[in-house]
Amino acid sequence: MIENIEIHRHQVILGKTQEEHNSWENAITPLLNSELISLDMRKVDLFNLKGGKQSYKAGSNTRLTIYGNATRHSGEPTPVDIINGDIASTEVAYDPDGNGIVITSDNGVPLAEYHSDYNELSILFDLFNEYTEERVELFKQLMQKFEALVWLPKTFANSWLHTSDKDALTKRFLERFKEQRLQQLQEDKRKADHYGSRIKDFKRDIKTSYDNMIRLRNNIESEEANLENVDTQFVKDLDLIIKHQKVSDLIIKDGLFHISVPSVYAHASNGKRYYIGNMKMTIKLEEADVRFYGDNKRHGYWSEKDPHPHVSGSGSPCLGNLSGTIAELSARNEIYALVMVCIDFLENANVEDTAGRNVIMWDEVDENGVIIRPGGNEERVEEQGEEEEERDTFHCEHCEEYYDQEDTDAYTAYDGMNDDEDLTNEVIICEGCRNEDYTYSEHHGEYVNDNVDLSEVE
Repeated sequence: MIENIEIHRHQVILGKTQEEHNSWENAITPLLNSELISLDMRKVDLFNLKGGKQSYKAGSNTRLTIYGNATRHSGEPTPVDIINGDIASTEVAYDPDGNGIVITSDNGVPLAEYHSDYNELSILFDLFNEYTEERVELFKQLMQKFEALVWLPKTFANSWLHTSDKDALTKRFLERFKEQRLQQLQEDKRKADHYGSRIKDFKRDIKTSYDNMIRLRNNIESEEANLENVDTQFVKDLDLIIKHQKVSDLIIKDGLFHISVPSVYAHASNGKRYYIGNMKMTIKLEEADVRFYGDNKRHGYWSEKDPHPHVSGSGSPCLGNLSGTIAELSARNEIYALVMVCIDFLENANVEDTAGRNVIMWDEVDENGVIIRPGGNEERVEEQGEEEEERDTFHCEHCEEYYDQEDTDAYTAYDGMNDDEDLTNEVIICEGCRNEDYTYSEHHGEYVNDNVDLSEVE
């Protein structure tokens, strides 16, 4: 089906009047669609010329151009007589020896010439001079002959049923098919390698999953048998913690476990030993949140006051692969094992790690605690033998930090008030917490936590 048929007014209109031109337009369009059934062009343009030789090249691979009253050869198209729907003159200019395809009437008169180089059809006489039924019928016969002589053979040449050269028809496709098959083969090889790798991963995952399943089932059996002893076991864990030689105190407050670990020495991966100081860890069991604080802060990786090479000044540790272990122990409420893991964390420093290499900022000591090489911070612990110089420090019970009283003062404050308007919950706080979270009460003459409503007494 032709998508677009356009009948132009260049050089002359079809017929002698506008009315005849319109009649030709109404007749030509359906004729082209009904007769040129093998035409594989999207567009057809029709021009009616004044006669004589023309040199237009308006056709293309997707466009057929029809010229009325035109020739590509010397000479003039000669007026002819149309008698009973047939042409009665032979004086028409065309090139019988040229490369065009000549279309003749039933009585052998040349009617048109088709040139495949330009994809154009030249009607060799003035067919559109006037509009009559005979001329329309002659145009119809011309299109039928054009279809049979030019387009139908092309269809046969491309028809698998009628072609005599199937290799020519399939050559381009076979080359493309082979290229596609080669690409698909390469893609299949890549996918096969990928799936082989995934199978190895799956096997490894299955083995890990199986081992975990057996471990969990054994643990389930054990836990089910000991379910009634959970409370007893937890209390035993707390007793074990406080009895441990490296723990000096255990405080439970506001859902947090506060464990004091005095005189921590870190064994670095370079074989050296460093004095870290008195440490305190806070554990929020239900969130697997562990924080570390110390009284011997040095210029580390994160800040100028890091309590440990692997702990930031805010108390947040860089646990690395240890975070999974801490999360699992917290989920199982194995507080004793968790504290032991944390102490082990404090007693080690990895100098291959970016943060851990800052352990040199702490004092290097021998096995007796004697300083071999002072750390990079001028405020360092001076030790003689096993005796440690005592420092005047205090613990802020609000921010949970340890402070040297040479750096900041300690203040007494209150976190509550009873029904008699007496202040309760006395705490020791640092200057920073006092300025940020406490307000001086003129009524009580004390610093009071901002969460306490003093509106009734002030």
